Order: sequence, then structure tokens, then C-alpha cells
Amino acid sequence: MISKEAHAAKNKLQKEVVDLSVSLAEERSGWDEYASALPLAEDVETSELKIAGVDCLWLTPKSRLDDNLLIYAHGGGLVVGSIMTHRAFVSFLAKAIGRKILMVG
Repeated sequence: MISKEAHAAKNKLQKEVVDLSVSLAEERSGWDEYASALPLAEDVETSELKIAGVDCLWLTPKSRLDDNLLIYAHGGGLVVGSIMTHRAFVSFLAKAIGRKILMVG
């Protein structure tokens, strides 16, 4: 069941009508700005890098189980989502599974 707080946040963020006066770049920027304030999991370090010109992000939990890693590419059809919008979620995933994760932009 969704909490009242989560439901209120969803309603605040969800748009019922697409605002055609806002460009896709502005829409993406707004989501990135929002997500930049989301807290990351404790004891997970981040490191930005580029691989073949593509923005990437390492998320490394301080207590790793071993040297195995996971590569995470978010969905969104190249329209919605970015490393920034998904990094908080992935930081908690990295901590939960005890694995280093490479996010690919």
C-alpha cells in the first residue's frame, strides 16, 4: 500500500496534461534537478567517468561481498530518465546486493 506521503509526492510530480511549451531538454533538466536532492544510501561512494564518450557512474558500497559487479542501464526509451534520476535507487541496490554497480547513461 502506498503511504499518504508517497501518494502526495506522486500527485505533485505527475502531470495530467503534457505542457507542450516545455522542451524535452527542459523537462529532463527539471527531473535531474529534483533527483539531485534525493539522498544516496549510506556507505556508497560514487565516481563519475566517461566510457567511449558516454557518461557513466560507479556506485561502490564500502562493504562489498566480492569483486562481481552489475551494469545498470535505465529504461525510458531515451526520453525519460538519466543517471541522475536513477542514482539514488541504484545506490540502495548496490548496498543491498553488496556489489559495485556501473550506471551507463
